[in-house]
Amino acid sequence: ETTMAGSERQESVEVLRGLAAFSVMWFHLTNGNASFLPSNSLLKASGTYGYLGVQLFFVISGFIIPYSLSLRSYRIKTDGLGFLGRRIVRIEPAYLVSAVLMVVLQATSALTPGSYAAMPASGLAASLALHFAYLAPWFNVPWLSPVYWSLAIEFQYYIAMLFFAPLLLSNQRVSVYVFLLATGMLPLVFRDTRTLFPFLPLFALGFI
Repeated sequence: ETTMAGSERQESVEVLRGLAAFSVMWFHLTNGNASFLPSNSLLKASGTYGYLGVQLFFVISGFIIPYSLSLRSYRIKTDGLGFLGRRIVRIEPAYLVSAVLMVVLQATSALTPGSYAAMPASGLAASLALHFAYLAPWFNVPWLSPVYWSLAIEFQYYIAMLFFAPLLLSNQRVSVYVFLLATGMLPLVFRDTRTLFPFLPLFALGFI
């Protein structure tokens, strides 16, 4: 019964992930280019709030990461590196391929006759290195794709959970309450949107 319940719960999460991914895709398709559809178009209106799929992803991560760690009886000393390694393998390859593809497409567009696109700026290697570490905005380097900001927040969340998940998963209620209280208080103190803190309440919905 426990296995079945866990399986069903994860299937429902996959459905939510699919809805979140579709809503974000639909938002960019219908609203990403202001001249693609008329402003009063019903089709455009249908995707107006699709960007909220990103927030839904944060809520899902707030649930699924602690849930998977609890199934492994997570301990920092024995499981920390493995957890971080799995997270890196899960998101980094596709992210880096996407970043390189963005550079290639921009260069190809710039070389196309009649195009107004500019060639990628100098310092491309440094930019890619900063992207690899999710540090681009901290060095005033624009994201190769503006949607990468959410991956940076997600990666900060993984680092935070690496160290603080034991508080949330503790059998002592005081530890859990302190953790949840911190997720509510820290956004009031730290409001820099380059950091995880302003988005903690969304992850907290998943924690709860």
